[in-house]
Amino acid sequence: MNTLGTFTKTGTTFQGSIIRRDFAGSINIVPAGGGTAAAGTYRVYADGAPVGSAWQARDARDRDYLLVRLAGIGEAGPITCRLVPDRGGFHALLGPA
Repeated sequence: MNTLGTFTKTGTTFQGSIIRRDFAGSINIVPAGGGTAAAGTYRVYADGAPVGSAWQARDARDRDYLLVRLAGIGEAGPITCRLVPDRGGFHALLGPA
């Protein structure tokens, strides 16, 4: 998996940016406030416009992360990524090449 962006966490909100061949912009991942398992517990915004959802998840090593589904950020279709804790208090958005 490639690193698509780096994020910081403030309270329950993640803020960062993604720079790809077809997209560059600020990304905010915020709690959905009443989100469901089907709709996601977080909403993802690119420069203020909704571009996806995220779900809380846990890997086989019992580590928490967000499973992020993005659409409309310059890709041919939706992409699925993971927002994982990284060094120094940052979070990395990992996804396809």
